[in-house]
Amino acid sequence: MSFETNIYAFADEIRGFDYSLAYRDHLWNIIFPDNLGKWQHLCIAQYERTFYINHIDGRTGGLEVQPGKSVKPTAQFGISSSPLHHEVEAQLWETLTTYARNG
Repeated sequence: MSFETNIYAFADEIRGFDYSLAYRDHLWNIIFPDNLGKWQHLCIAQYERTFYINHIDGRTGGLEVQPGKSVKPTAQFGISSSPLHHEVEAQLWETLTTYARNG
């Protein structure tokens, strides 16, 4: 499964879980252990048809996901986002979403 397909599937699965509301946004907080037993936290907001997925660790950039269309890093400090090509970040997100699904 490609990186984008994996992220689209994850965003689709999220819709099946309970969420909280902040204005018109749907919000999910997913807390799960990784393979070392360290707790991880994903904060996901859906505004209209776009998902904003953030790993709450202070080091990993977030993702802006338009299911079936694009996966790209979220804009940081006014810099526009561009396609995600960095292999390390893609692998990190694949690992995180796998643990979140299985956690």
